[in-house]
Amino acid sequence: LADRILQHYKVQAIKEGYKILGSFELLGNPVGLVNSLGTGVMDFFYEPAQGIVQSPEKFVAGLGKGTLSLVRNSIYGTFNAVSKLTESASRGLGSLAMDTDYTQRREASSRERPKHAG
Repeated sequence: LADRILQHYKVQAIKEGYKILGSFELLGNPVGLVNSLGTGVMDFFYEPAQGIVQSPEKFVAGLGKGTLSLVRNSIYGTFNAVSKLTESASRGLGSLAMDTDYTQRREASSRERPKHAG
């Protein structure tokens, strides 16, 4: 029984390990990018298909809704991944400066609440 339980957890760790590896911000969060793109593509086909079974007007509305979702999720996923990638690069380059005052000021400013946020 213990061997079966151990085997189960090993298999699950392998199946889920790619999500952990892929969500590292150092890589720009590729899992988040794929999820966003996948949602957009699914909506692009799903929304018009739901509308076509009801009426031509609903098909056109579904086509618009699906296209909007595809564009929105593609833009969000791409910019989010690039943002994470540049943030990681910035942190890495900042630590290469080996200036402790700069590093401390940078960490303190990252903890501050933005002045323009409500």
